[in-house]
Amino acid sequence: MASDNPASQLRWNNLRTGLLFVAGIALVGVLALIIGRNSSTLTSKVKYKLFVSDIGGLEENNLVSVAGKKVGNVTLLSFKTRNDTIGVEIDMEVSDEFAYLITDSVVATIKGQGILGDKFVAITNTSPKGKKLPEGAYLPVIVEE
Repeated sequence: MASDNPASQLRWNNLRTGLLFVAGIALVGVLALIIGRNSSTLTSKVKYKLFVSDIGGLEENNLVSVAGKKVGNVTLLSFKTRNDTIGVEIDMEVSDEFAYLITDSVVATIKGQGILGDKFVAITNTSPKGKKLPEGAYLPVIVEE
């Protein structure tokens, strides 16, 4: 804006200030969403799976815990056929720092928490010994009645 008109210069300054303000608010909103999800987007994750006939109200983004501590999230629920059984495949991501806890001696259960009964995947270790499961492995499931 090379104009010598003060009103034109003032409008241009107001427009720049307004655009900068809107961009700042958008950035704060995006950061709040990322932090609010309570998931660390900068850490690597290991994927595991469950196969169940009934998810019992479990939803994507629900938590995955080992011994009561949050270690990951449910990322995808999809209908699949496995061993001639139609059911739901549950994809989970576990933070890489806790992946060593997922061994061939774990079992998973879909449980409810709180007064509203929000569902989550609880992983329990049945033995102190066990080999770490590879990424993409299916965990055995105990169905809770």
